[in-house]
Amino acid sequence: MRIFVKLALFATLLIAAVLSVNAWWLPIEVRQLQAIEVAPNDDFAQFEAAGFAEAQWWLLRIAAPVLLGMTCLALRRRQSVALFIQLVWHDFASTTLPTNEPYGRFSRVATWTFRLFVVAWLILGVYHAGAGVVQRLKDWPAYRLHAGDQTLPNISLTNREVIRYLRQMTPANARVFVYSDQKLFFMSYYLRPRRLFHRMHPGSEFEIPKAHGANQLSAYRVDDLDSSILKELGIDYVLEYFEGPEYIDRSRINEDAAWFQFRNRYGQAQNQPNIFVNLRRVSAGKTP
Repeated sequence: MRIFVKLALFATLLIAAVLSVNAWWLPIEVRQLQAIEVAPNDDFAQFEAAGFAEAQWWLLRIAAPVLLGMTCLALRRRQSVALFIQLVWHDFASTTLPTNEPYGRFSRVATWTFRLFVVAWLILGVYHAGAGVVQRLKDWPAYRLHAGDQTLPNISLTNREVIRYLRQMTPANARVFVYSDQKLFFMSYYLRPRRLFHRMHPGSEFEIPKAHGANQLSAYRVDDLDSSILKELGIDYVLEYFEGPEYIDRSRINEDAAWFQFRNRYGQAQNQPNIFVNLRRVSAGKTP
């Protein structure tokens, strides 16, 4: 047992040392570029791959040195570690022994079956814990260490940025009319107490959106609706928010300078797919 423990600790020490040196020697940016190269040719996928790699690398930079230090300590006290493992196994074996006598063939089968179930339960617990950690690493690109109100769960990356942009650019009592090929129920919720108004196209009434515009929803453009609607509703702002390629006017892609600056400020300009966002204030007595 002591030889086995010694070999296992030396192997762990070697692995932890290699991981520690590699994690701190290789810059995070290099690891992100490597992840982007193997990711699908999609802006969302590459953004998530870069964030996932960043989270992995920071976790490795923390966990590997900790493991290295704990392994060094365990090697110094390897006799105590070996004794601890022996005592744990002895207690486990004695606890799972049957209480009925005599200890026959059936008792042995029942004992080892029970022990296998306990071991399987422990392995399953470790697996679920590991899967939870991996999922949190995958969530890092969007959630990071933000509070729930900033996180905006279950929303695409572009939707999050548009919501944060409107929060920054409009007062809490604003009334905003939105032209969009998105279904904006989520946006109305996260922008409260602002009031959002959106005239949904009949062709999209019963359509279910899919990721990455797999089924393009029909939408009204600015010229499709009578501007008197805005006056009747007392609209303060008009927002154009389109993701579908056929709704994006490339000549106006950067028309909203504040939106362009917002994306650059938060590092999203290169990480989001091409979308069109144009927010403008409605002047008193005028309709756009």
